[in-house]
Amino acid sequence: NYELSITAVYNAVYRLCLSDKFDKKGKIVTRKGDVFDALTIMKKYCRTIDKCSLDDLLNIQKELTGEFHRRIAIEAGNTILVRIEKDIYVADRYVHFNVDIIDEVIELFVKGGYLPLKSFMTFGAFPDCGQEWNLFLLESYCRRFSRRFRFDTLTVNSRNAGVVISKSCRLNYTEIMTDAVANAGIPLKSPVVGKFLYESGYMGRSTTAKVGEIIDKAKTIRERRD
Repeated sequence: NYELSITAVYNAVYRLCLSDKFDKKGKIVTRKGDVFDALTIMKKYCRTIDKCSLDDLLNIQKELTGEFHRRIAIEAGNTILVRIEKDIYVADRYVHFNVDIIDEVIELFVKGGYLPLKSFMTFGAFPDCGQEWNLFLLESYCRRFSRRFRFDTLTVNSRNAGVVISKSCRLNYTEIMTDAVANAGIPLKSPVVGKFLYESGYMGRSTTAKVGEIIDKAKTIRERRD
């Protein structure tokens, strides 16, 4: 029947033959009771490829779940591959990091235990690695390859929001944002603090439920100092 799409055929077969013993999520069928983990499946896929775009990952993720979940696609790419541009991921073998030298260069920038990714304005001091240095590549490096630094952010994103953190710094991400706000000398008002965290590169948007918590903790820090 030419009027039936292949999706309609799949759905009919599932309902008639499989639905009593299997669950269906997107195009994936699992035994009832089994845990469906789209992120694990995406990571396995990323290990098989040399290069892909963010759109490729988003489309595959949508095929798995039936919906767009940017977090799953980006997290899979960030965990397994190297993000060399906003929209491009490559396998590790296409990048060659001199870890000792790169960490020494980063140390020239990070003086107080942490520094927003967006504060890295120039890459002239970074050694050649086979790809052009930019904020996305620096994030990938700190996430997976650095010995002295780590990367953290409130949520995975494509806006370069996040912080390069010395591994000797024991603050979690909320504590880092609180420390930054307490030291910024800004009024502890929600719109002001949200704008500061967004424009400084700690958050990908200026509003979040965390702002209220950060303000309360920053007040405590300032009162303690006074």
